[in-house]
This record gives sequence, C-alpha cells and structure tokens, in this order.
Amino acid sequence: NASTNTNVFPQTLVVTNNGAASVASGASANAAVFNQSGGTLSVNGTLTVGTFAFSGGTVTGSANVKPTALSIAATVPAGDVFTNSIETPTSGTVPVGVNLIYTAGSVTYPGYPFSPLTNLTNNGRIDLVSNGYTGGVALPVTNLTNSGSLVVDASSSTFSTSLQATAITNTTTGIIELDAGGWVGAVNNSGSVIIAPGVRSSTGGPTSFTQVAGSLDIEGTLLEYRIVLNGGTVTGAGTLDLGSGNGLLTVGTGDQAIASQLVISYSSTISANGNLYLNGNLSIASNQTLTKNGPGILAIQGSQTHGVGATLNASAGTVVFATDPGPNLKLTVANSTVHFAAFNGSGFTARNLANVNLSAGSVVTIDPPAAASQRIVLITG
Repeated sequence: NASTNTNVFPQTLVVTNNGAASVASGASANAAVFNQSGGTLSVNGTLTVGTFAFSGGTVTGSANVKPTALSIAATVPAGDVFTNSIETPTSGTVPVGVNLIYTAGSVTYPGYPFSPLTNLTNNGRIDLVSNGYTGGVALPVTNLTNSGSLVVDASSSTFSTSLQATAITNTTTGIIELDAGGWVGAVNNSGSVIIAPGVRSSTGGPTSFTQVAGSLDIEGTLLEYRIVLNGGTVTGAGTLDLGSGNGLLTVGTGDQAIASQLVISYSSTISANGNLYLNGNLSIASNQTLTKNGPGILAIQGSQTHGVGATLNASAGTVVFATDPGPNLKLTVANSTVHFAAFNGSGFTARNLANVNLSAGSVVTIDPPAAASQRIVLITG
C-alpha cells in the first residue's frame, strides 16, 4: 500500500495483485508491470506503470492509473470492473461482462482530454462520466468496433462530455447511448444509437454518420453535417439538424424514412438515389434553401413549418408534397417533377406556397383522387 507521496515500487518491478492494494490520496507509485489478477486495487493517488494488465478483480478510486499500455484479458470473469481515470491509449478487447469506466473523478479534475481508444474491440461496456466536472471531458475514439455498450452517462454535464469519434463501427449487437451531451463523429451503425431526451449531440465538424442497419433513435437533438442512410430506421420525437452550413443527407438505394423532425437551419442538400419519406415535421429556416437532387423520390408526409424566405429547390428526381408547405415556402423546380398529392387517398387540402419558379423540362402536378374543385394551390408571393 502507498500512503505517502513516494515511489513505493521500483520502476523495474513486476507486481501481481490478487489481494488488496491501494494508493492513497496524495501518494504515487511506480512499476514496470502491474498485473491485476484478482482482489481489489484502489487508486486515489497516482499509479504510473509501463504496462497495466487487467485480468480479474476490481479497480476503483477517484484518481489516476497512468500506464503506457493497458491490456484487458479476454478471460476476465463477468462482473469484474475497471473503474478509474485512465490516462493512456487503450487497445485490445473489452470482454463480455467487463465494465471499463472513464471518469473525471471530481468536479476539479482536469479531465480534458483522455488519451484515445485506438483499435479497440468492445464486447462489454465502456462508460464516460464527467462526475460534474464542467471544463470538458473528452474521450477520443479511433477504429473502435463496438459490439457491447458505449455510454456517456447521464451524470455527465450537458455538452461538456464528449465522444470524439474518428471511426466507430457499431455492430448489430452494439449500443451507443448518449445520456448526456457530446460529439459523435464518424460512425457506421448497424446496431442501436440512442440520443436521449434533452441531449444535444454534434459531430463538431464535417464527418459522416452512416446508418447501415439497426436503429437511430433521436429523442434529443442530433446536429449532423453528413448523414448517409443505407438501411435501418430513424425514429424518435427529437430533431435531426443538418448543421451550420452545406449539410448533406445522402440516401442509398431502396426506401428510407425519417420519423424524427428534420431541421434545415442552414442551406443543405438531400441527395436521393433511393426514396426518402419524411414522416416527421420538416422545417427550413428563414432565407435558407433545401436542395433535392438525385433520381429518387423525396416524399414530404409530415407537417411543415418554414420560415419566411425559405426555399425548396427541386433539381432532380421527384418531390411529393403530401402536406401543406404553408405560405412561406418558395418552390424552385428544374429538370424534375413535383406532385401535390392527396394525403392517404383522402380529399385534397389546399396547398400554400410563397411562389413557384419553373424551368424548362419541369413538371408540377396536382394529383387525384381529389375532386377538381379541391385541387388548389394558393400562391401568395
């Protein structure tokens, strides 16, 4: 046990713990290798080692384990927990049943940033917890394959705690759960990604979120500059916002749908090779433009609330208005087809637009089964 501010272990020593070991607050200890094989290691000071090998037991404490390399054995029994502030690049595998927790430790710990998770496979659970520290707690993630759970805990302060993802592959069994704010960048999702209510998550830059399969459940806000829909579902009562300029939503082959609200805060593009069905509210901010290109269909089936001067530019393929755009939206049509359709086969409700600009080769139709007297588009501009 280390109880004073001294180097307890020689730096060449190999330590194997199966009992109880501790580093007290204010104390420090060094070792070439520390094998945590069982029992308990409590670190409230600082433990600096060349290699920390975790194969069993429990690691707890409010301060730092600072290894040059961290390895976690694939044979760690379920229920064993590594709970500490870890300042090291981490690679290897987190086995099923193991919980790897990154925590700031206290409201004063300078926890920004942790060293990256690199080339890591997670089959257990990884938590990022700020513990109330508001100065920013970041966990950079590069080449992580997640088949377990990756969680930003609700105890973390909003938006100051973040996953900074260079590349995450979320497999069919993987869960990424943001219970507090943060950035999630380049993600290929075939599993489950959850943005909890009240959470505002952003990429922080032009990286891509690719929905391959599985589900993206947006209950808060996801601010995503680049999103690719190739499968799966986008659900939730929250908001998908295409970012602060030149946002791009790409639709692969087949039919894709968004049940959440889609917000165009700044001019953005939907490139639809397949068909995209917007079942939540579509909102284009004042004086901003949403451009639709690609051969697929953009079907607007949810409600619409557009700001003054908002524009929808149909430049390729087909756009279907199944609901009223309202009196603020300007419609520009070039080399494409626009349908004002009766909703679910019912009578046609009058559609409103600020103005319509048609180029050569464009087609705008008001579709049956509505009676001729009901096929009305009111242009107010």
